[in-house]
Amino acid sequence: VQAGTLAAAEDGQTVSLEQNGAIQIWRLTPRLGEAEIGRRIFLAITARYPGSDFELPTTLKEVDVLAKVLTERYGYEAVVLQDVSKAEVAARIEELTKKLSARDELILFFNGHAQPDQPGGKFVMFPSYDSKNKNYQSQGFSSDDLANWLVRIPVTNALTILDTVNARRARSGKAIDLTTLPPRSRWLLSSAGENEMSYMSFEWPTSIFINALVEALDKAKG
Repeated sequence: VQAGTLAAAEDGQTVSLEQNGAIQIWRLTPRLGEAEIGRRIFLAITARYPGSDFELPTTLKEVDVLAKVLTERYGYEAVVLQDVSKAEVAARIEELTKKLSARDELILFFNGHAQPDQPGGKFVMFPSYDSKNKNYQSQGFSSDDLANWLVRIPVTNALTILDTVNARRARSGKAIDLTTLPPRSRWLLSSAGENEMSYMSFEWPTSIFINALVEALDKAKG
């Protein structure tokens, strides 16, 4: 794809593409001027699943390095939910729904286990491990839950980043169909493409996806 500027779906906006090696960075320029943009929130939902057979030892480190570049380079406020219940996630989303406005921006990040191919093509994400029942699936929130949250949060621009082994399934359109959401800017970035799988690395402190994403954000202009 050639770098350049494309006409956006809404009048007064542009979408620009910056090529940084293998990473393509799409930028949305909203109608609001830079000085008019309010709070920038990075909400990370991350899980290690300690005490389980499914433990992910690098997830919190990945959140740390991503939060560092977003707070220091782009002025985001980081809110990290680690190994929490679905109810705790919903409560924090409800809090943001009440506090944020159209002037604010949101990045919602999930890294952990997920289960695709649920009834209706849905996608279920698991923010914690239920040690009592020895089951992480009991705490899952679905792609329908995520879509409903994105509808209710009043920010104009919201980016959802999914970093999970089956992230490619979330892009199918059946799992998370952004075209059904209100006419605001809603973006989805997944750690794997249609025919790919995304894995953590035992050699690197973060996954290949997070390493590449942080590198691109750190080197990007503006």
